[in-house]
Amino acid sequence: MTTNNIDKIFKSGLENHSAEVPESVWERVEQQVSGRSSNRRVWLAAASVALLLGVGAAWLSTGDAQPGAPTAGTVIDTVAVPQPAAVQIDFAPSYADSAVYVEE
Repeated sequence: MTTNNIDKIFKSGLENHSAEVPESVWERVEQQVSGRSSNRRVWLAAASVALLLGVGAAWLSTGDAQPGAPTAGTVIDTVAVPQPAAVQIDFAPSYADSAVYVEE
């Protein structure tokens, strides 16, 4: 016998075969199918909330802070910060450099 003959024998023997499935089996299948969709919704809602919290936390941690700007709780050493030198401004006019000045 070849493989084709065996296939024909099984096909002709099982062509009109049907099996009775107990009602309890169908009830369990329906419970499992309906339970999966509600579990999927719960997981989808939980994942959405977690994603929103993560994005919100990342946004708040960056916020409007400028790079290098001190944030709350940062200790700044004011002694080490260089201070600008005092600038002297001479408000007395100097006519020596002016072309308008004429010596008498």
